[in-house]
Amino acid sequence: MNQARNPMSRHSRQPLLAIAAAMTVVFMVGAQPIVAAPVDLLETDSQVFILDDGTADVIYTLQFRDNEGRTAIRKIGQFYEPMHINRALIRGNDLDGLMQAAPLGDGYYRLDLPGPTSAGNIYRLELHFRSDRRFADPTSRDGQDLLALWFNPVRWGLPIEKSVIHLVLPLALPTEVQKHEDITPAMVDALGVLTDPSILNAQDHWAFVYTDIHDERRLTLYAERRALRSEATHLVKIYIPAAALPGAAPPVIPPTEPTEVVETPEGTPATDSGPLPFWKERVAFLFGLWAVFLFVANSFFLLIEFVLISPLLLIVDKIAGTHLVKDVFRPADKVRWIHPTHGILFGWSAVLVPFRLLWILLGGVFALFTPILRIHPFLALYLKKKGPKYVEPEITVATFQKSGFVADLTPPEAAVMMSRPIKAVNLVVLELQELGAIKILSRNPLQLKVLDASLAVTEPQTVLITGLSAQGLLPGQGVHDLLETINTALQAKTWRADRTATLERQEEAVEGAWRSFRRSSSSRRMDTFNRTYPYLYLSDRFFDRLGDTGTKTAALDSPFSALASSRPVRGLGDALESVQNMAEGVVSGIENVAATTVGRIEQFFNFDGENLAVAQQNRGEAQVAPAFATGYDACHSACHSACHSACHSACHSACHSACACHSACHSACVSSCAGGF
Repeated sequence: MNQARNPMSRHSRQPLLAIAAAMTVVFMVGAQPIVAAPVDLLETDSQVFILDDGTADVIYTLQFRDNEGRTAIRKIGQFYEPMHINRALIRGNDLDGLMQAAPLGDGYYRLDLPGPTSAGNIYRLELHFRSDRRFADPTSRDGQDLLALWFNPVRWGLPIEKSVIHLVLPLALPTEVQKHEDITPAMVDALGVLTDPSILNAQDHWAFVYTDIHDERRLTLYAERRALRSEATHLVKIYIPAAALPGAAPPVIPPTEPTEVVETPEGTPATDSGPLPFWKERVAFLFGLWAVFLFVANSFFLLIEFVLISPLLLIVDKIAGTHLVKDVFRPADKVRWIHPTHGILFGWSAVLVPFRLLWILLGGVFALFTPILRIHPFLALYLKKKGPKYVEPEITVATFQKSGFVADLTPPEAAVMMSRPIKAVNLVVLELQELGAIKILSRNPLQLKVLDASLAVTEPQTVLITGLSAQGLLPGQGVHDLLETINTALQAKTWRADRTATLERQEEAVEGAWRSFRRSSSSRRMDTFNRTYPYLYLSDRFFDRLGDTGTKTAALDSPFSALASSRPVRGLGDALESVQNMAEGVVSGIENVAATTVGRIEQFFNFDGENLAVAQQNRGEAQVAPAFATGYDACHSACHSACHSACHSACHSACHSACACHSACHSACVSSCAGGF
């Protein structure tokens, strides 16, 4: 009955028992003990953002199970260099904080954890780094310029269960893409993207998805591989039009993939390039042994060379009166027993003797060959001993300048020294008006009436009055004489002065006058201006600073009325802008005379001698006052010569009334640079 209940008889069970016994024996004899890995690498994720120059910002994430516990990851890499780690952190159930990255060289880093890990727990490591390696290589297909975008993350000496790469391309998707499923093959083709079938076939799963960055939805290649073996490379590559990265840098020579294996977290031995091969090691050993032997046996070899070579050299020395033996065997002035190149007992003298002998032999051959060349007259002339080369004598320039000495200058002289000759002319005119010697009849063009010439007290004032025409106009020669007079007086005062210190003193006086002007009340501001205008007017920003002074009216013969007068012109957008009336009056005359920029004080003056009749004919006006002054400031010369002169000569009336260039450019130029009547 028992046999009937049992589906297998005793005989039928015997083969099974034999097989089980055999498997047990095989397992016990052949099986090796299984050693657990220090960590289990569960998943890696690389988010690669390709930048406009072909470099990349990368967020690398590693999720691992720690089987032992550790305080550091001793070696991670090899990263593409140059690179910079912006942030490194680790998260887990019992550990959360920043890690410290220390470079080990050759693209490897050590990561010190904020605390110890626990065996059996899962942790998530996150690295944010910038790699300046170029990940966009130029190529072409069917005549189309392309860029091959690629990336492969760092490798590990342990298998990885899952490896993911998000390659974010510099290609913006249409706004209608709201889900990953909305990305169609036609949409990808429209962006000019080409794929590599061999790369995609190597992936366990891939797809086109999107990534939001900088308010833009960009096309992204998602690539996934599972059960990645140890030390394996996970490479992705895709092709885009070269125009998508116009700022990509030229390709670099370093290899496209790291060639060394990365050491895994603590507990796994490093895999380096290893020791030298046996034959290289043996050659290096023999070379070192030979070098030591030669150094020690230097005197022995030197003695053998002396016995073999010195007799012949002694004969040559006796016949020719030379000293070849000394030059070959003892080139130093004194005997040295221990020296690297001249030592007799220890050194390398024996090695250098053949080279010294060869040099002497070559010198003898050339010495014999040179007389043969002299047979030809042209070669003889070329080989003839040349005389000494002429060297120009050095010239020492002396100066009488005294450091720190500041010259006492009048406002017109200060204007010339500060490269503002136009303002110097205007200041002399205002001085004469204050003295009552002249009266300003017209501001644009400038026309003066002489009331009492005897009231002129300085030489520049006298020169200006005598230079006026019968109509009260100041021609080009008059301006030249006036500025030359001011310059002559300036040279007499500054021949021993410190130019830098003098200019700084004038700038301080200008700024002090403007501070005093701003501090004065509205009721006294006009008096302050009329009293300090010579220094206020020397500022490059005179009209800008004078824009909102709180002073609305002034007497017609006051300096304020003369300097701050303006008239409206049509500017950009048909808007009204203000242009200094009298400043424009001077500038319109200058364009016919001045052609050079102020370079130095002695070269302030350059005139073409145009007279009033020629200026009137060119301008097409009934009356033009050529209030000629020269020596543009640098800004006025560049702007006025290139822009205003071309515009002015072609359409003067239209330019001054409606030209946007004139209203936008000329008014700003005159207000900041010219600043004249």
